[in-house]
Amino acid sequence: MTQSPASGSDLATDPRAAARIQAARTRAASGPSSRPLSPPAVVAPDVLFGANGRLRPHRAYDLGLDPPMRLPDSAGAQVQHLSLDETIEATLEKVLGIFPSRKATSTGVRRILGWLHQFGGETWEQRWLTSGADLAPRAWRSAVTPRTPESSLAQGVNALMVARVPVLEASTAMVDSAGA
Repeated sequence: MTQSPASGSDLATDPRAAARIQAARTRAASGPSSRPLSPPAVVAPDVLFGANGRLRPHRAYDLGLDPPMRLPDSAGAQVQHLSLDETIEATLEKVLGIFPSRKATSTGVRRILGWLHQFGGETWEQRWLTSGADLAPRAWRSAVTPRTPESSLAQGVNALMVARVPVLEASTAMVDSAGA
């Protein structure tokens, strides 16, 4: 047990080193952090070859390339630079009442956009491409955190399409994986 001369009586009962105790106090005093401790993991690309050795179909049109230039007045351009909360609100405002399950739709939209928000990029398209999901049309759903039921993700994807959130224009992988 290590004690520093300036330590109080709490160190006498704490088995940790003084440096660790001070580090814990500093973390507690700094308040909660909204930043993850490490960058989010990029989704690994799907396996390109099946068990029979043949190339699997890969429907994402851009295969990780930058999205095409978007005109300022094109559909979806309005939500491209919105914040996470604004994009969720705009999407749900357009789609609630259209889909059968309000809860599943809301959960899917919030989880997909919340997951994408962790990745670098100024637009939703850039975040989608940065996440690696464009190259993983089968695997990206398992990377969404927290874990979300497939039905909620499918409804979330469909809601994002209806709301014209440009993530979906970056890749057809979301469409294919949602069964839309």
